[in-house]
Amino acid sequence: MVTIGEKIKELRKEKNMSGSKLGRLLGVDKRTVSSMELNKTSVKSDYVYVLCEVFNVTPNDLFGYKNEMGGRNK
Repeated sequence: MVTIGEKIKELRKEKNMSGSKLGRLLGVDKRTVSSMELNKTSVKSDYVYVLCEVFNVTPNDLFGYKNEMGGRNK
């Protein structure tokens, strides 16, 4: 299973976005973005909305949940 940090990195790279730019959008520095991508720092709930907006994904997409027949599977 892909971690939240790996998913953020994957989505950021798909958009050809630097860690610095994502950091500016989140109001943090690039080291914090790197720490999140490496799963050294938890992704704060305040950032989830911004990440979803920036990457045009749902929270379920961001966290790797799949809805099948109304259930939630990891």
